[in-house]
Amino acid sequence: MRTVIGIELSTQSAKYVVLDETAAILASGSLAYDERFPQYKTAGGILPHSDSAVRRTSPLLLLEALDGLFSVLKPFLPHCRAIKCDCMQHATVYTKKIFSEKLQILDHEQSLLQLSDCFSRQAVPIWEDRSTAEETLFLVSALAGHGGLESKCGNRGECRFAAAQIMKWAKENPAEYSGTVHIQVLSAFVTSILCGKICPVDTGDGWGTNLNNLSIRFPGWSKILIKQAAAYAGINPKYFAKKLGRMAAYDKPAGRISAYFSRRYGANPECIILLGTGDNPATLLGMGAATTISLGSSYTVNGVLKKIYTCPGQEYNIFGFIPGTAMALSCITNGSKVHDFFIREYITHGSKPTAADWFEYQKFTDGQIDANDPLMLPYLESESVPVKSRGIVRDGFNKSDTRTNIRALHISQALSLRLHSKHLASDIILAAGGGAANAGLCRIIADVFAKPLHILPQTSFAAPYGCALSCLRIMNKKSYQQIINIAASIAEKIILPDSKTHPAVSVLMERYQKLEKKLIHIGD
Repeated sequence: MRTVIGIELSTQSAKYVVLDETAAILASGSLAYDERFPQYKTAGGILPHSDSAVRRTSPLLLLEALDGLFSVLKPFLPHCRAIKCDCMQHATVYTKKIFSEKLQILDHEQSLLQLSDCFSRQAVPIWEDRSTAEETLFLVSALAGHGGLESKCGNRGECRFAAAQIMKWAKENPAEYSGTVHIQVLSAFVTSILCGKICPVDTGDGWGTNLNNLSIRFPGWSKILIKQAAAYAGINPKYFAKKLGRMAAYDKPAGRISAYFSRRYGANPECIILLGTGDNPATLLGMGAATTISLGSSYTVNGVLKKIYTCPGQEYNIFGFIPGTAMALSCITNGSKVHDFFIREYITHGSKPTAADWFEYQKFTDGQIDANDPLMLPYLESESVPVKSRGIVRDGFNKSDTRTNIRALHISQALSLRLHSKHLASDIILAAGGGAANAGLCRIIADVFAKPLHILPQTSFAAPYGCALSCLRIMNKKSYQQIINIAASIAEKIILPDSKTHPAVSVLMERYQKLEKKLIHIGD
């Protein structure tokens, strides 16, 4: 039986999905970093740091996670025809010259930790990092007289994007930067290991850097952005661009799998590796390319753009997608992690929640939405959409009442998702991510959007499922539309909106917009 595999290195865990040639799911699973690799002392996959704005993980942990995935996948590898990875978007990995050399001669008797001496930077900054405000502001200001940053790369200046992260590190650590030959987003780094050679970044992940151009046909780096970033860091722009490597189209085949994985894990040596991508483009394909809400650590709303529109101060990001298209994404930082915090705060009082605890937690969402329902700005961490420093803002109530706080969190998150996705239009909404298991939240989202909410199976695995579908397209020589139809046809559950809530939702939306515009920090 021929198989294809999608794998993911996300913020908190590594995941996999195995499909057969009929698109049936043969296996799926995950490895939680904190539990599987306690030696790194991560919390939610993040290394401890005295500065809460600094959010990083260990490249060694990621190597061990990749080995761990292939150990689990070993029974499926002899018949696997294609593999694609997705990774948490915007994470960057920094390696020395020896990295490309070692990839070609990996010893199958050893784990991937044999690459430990290849890193010029011993940490991987991830999408949650907010320590680069100065660098981001510099880039925005430098492009103000050139049509704005958005006009060059499709995105506003983002602290978590590669440009600001590299600028800060290169300026503060010139010796380490000088010893760096390859700067890759995580998906390109993993693809390079899988192929045994340095591979390009795809447009799905490469457009999340503030360094890219906006050409769908001829993707690459923007000369003016490279020049300005290099000027801030005091580095040579030509060599900087060289360190970034090439950019290529979404889903382009990168080559055959490295002999290391064939010898160590029994992988089919003819297995094709597709270019890796970010978790957001992968999720969109896995959800049938419809307007998709991903309820993960952060919440995202994304959908396909047939034409690229940019404007100063836009609240959504633009990334490359399947050939000839791009996608728009609104990323709301404070997603399921706020629910994790609230359930421990109000239900379990600090202990790890059980399934019964989550059931009790969701009961506070029962009952029809009312125009007088409580609202909040749930900014447990600094927020991306809108840009706001951390601090939970409660509208006329305090933190003591359990029901009020839990209900306000659910309703306010749904209102924020709708408010910041007006640029997308669809007759239905799809839900993915672990938060899709929260029935109360999903019901409220359906009511707030006033559209049917389709929940697909394997919602926690939508991104690696999307990667597996990309592989299936290659193996079975199908069109993207055929693959999209497969993804969109397997709804596990459809939640219909309650039309009686429409008047209340209109009032709540107006109230929420006013609250967000005020952004009055009244404390937590």
